[in-house]
Amino acid sequence: MAKASLALAPRPPLWASVCAAVVRQLPAGRYRLMSWLARSRPARFVAPLDATLPLRFECDLRNALAREVFFTGQYEPQETVVLKSLLAPGSTFADVGAHWGYFSLLAAGLVGERGRVIAIEADPRIHATLAANLALNRLPWVTAHHVAIAAQAGTVELVGYSEAQENWGLSRIADAGATDATARFQVPARALDDLLDELGSPAIDLVKMDIEGAEGFALQGMQRGLREGRYRRLLLELHPAELRGHGVDPLALLGQLAAAGYRGWTIDHSPTVTRRAAYDRRFAATDALRPLDPGRPLDAWPHTLWLAPGVAPPPGVG
Repeated sequence: MAKASLALAPRPPLWASVCAAVVRQLPAGRYRLMSWLARSRPARFVAPLDATLPLRFECDLRNALAREVFFTGQYEPQETVVLKSLLAPGSTFADVGAHWGYFSLLAAGLVGERGRVIAIEADPRIHATLAANLALNRLPWVTAHHVAIAAQAGTVELVGYSEAQENWGLSRIADAGATDATARFQVPARALDDLLDELGSPAIDLVKMDIEGAEGFALQGMQRGLREGRYRRLLLELHPAELRGHGVDPLALLGQLAAAGYRGWTIDHSPTVTRRAAYDRRFAATDALRPLDPGRPLDAWPHTLWLAPGVAPPPGVG
């Protein structure tokens, strides 16, 4: 079913609101049930977002990220609690790979009008939804930027996600062996150091980066800021297979951050911790963060937190 065939309703249908209320109370099976509901009754509507501000977002139930937020109230619960522990009123947040804006909107409430949120998304289709969500909420301290963060200014070829799949967050910079028949786009590219200079943001309290294997290119364009401690905290998701497709060693990438004086933690995504994060409302950042062990093999999608020299970790995290 093509995205254009689903009209945007101004509010969730009654069945979806009732089901969301039920799903959030379940002690188990939330994710299986919401996936079944989305497949059996696809819909697209404006939904409320659980945040410190009364926010809304365009929810398409075919998009796994959007439906998870609608039915459970959050996405990537470990990252959500960590992000909440790192942002405060007046903070500046850069969301690199913002998708439709879940973390950007969440951050908007945390940093408030005295803060700033810079939301960056490369896929033009998802960027359009991101821009629509910001317009929907009228947040002048949040801006959306259609650009791929890379080593330098130029243009990159983006292999876009397929709407036939449930995960619409898989768009990535094409590597040498890419033969996908999915949508491709030519996207403007910028180094993050240069973009932030242009935006007048000398210091960033937190960068969240989830860009499907392009993190190696992005870090190349952040070298000046890393040396100067411009990026106080970096919430970085690695994609080892995609990185290797671009000729980048994931461990060497982490070594670059350590060489710049940054301290690293891993965010525990083991099944036990993931279940606790999803179902236990008392789950905190201290329950998710573990000291980074450079001798331990990386998992399929390592989630890491890096702090610049002199920056304190969240309370209770050693």
